[in-house]
Amino acid sequence: MYHSPLGSLRSRLRGFSLIELMIAVAIVGLLAGIAYPAYTSHVQRAHRAEARAVLLEAAQYMERYYSANTSYASASLPDRLSRSPAGSTAADARYTLAVTAYATSFTLTATPTKADGCGALTINQLGERGAPSPVSGMTAESCWR
Repeated sequence: MYHSPLGSLRSRLRGFSLIELMIAVAIVGLLAGIAYPAYTSHVQRAHRAEARAVLLEAAQYMERYYSANTSYASASLPDRLSRSPAGSTAADARYTLAVTAYATSFTLTATPTKADGCGALTINQLGERGAPSPVSGMTAESCWR
């Protein structure tokens, strides 16, 4: 019996049916729907950790300023400590830092430039850490972890 080479070629080039393709797309969409929120949460925590590091460095700066001037009153942060990541440009900043200084006390505040579940992070001259405006019900302790 003679077998046509065209018949075997057709069976090899069959490919995927539309149903198989739609199932594959649905699975990829489901996996992406699960993975993306976890990824963005991780990135947000990393940016918050960076802001905490800059806040702590700014607090050290304020203590050095107090040692040299015996007052925090006229202190202002150097440009490289006014944004997080440290030394970033205003356009690239993820957090902006501000200082409220009095003669014997200060409060540093890192305000996110984009939405963050913790809101602003704060630290004062006593080392007390806070998140005065938690948006998602997170505690200051969990924001500083």
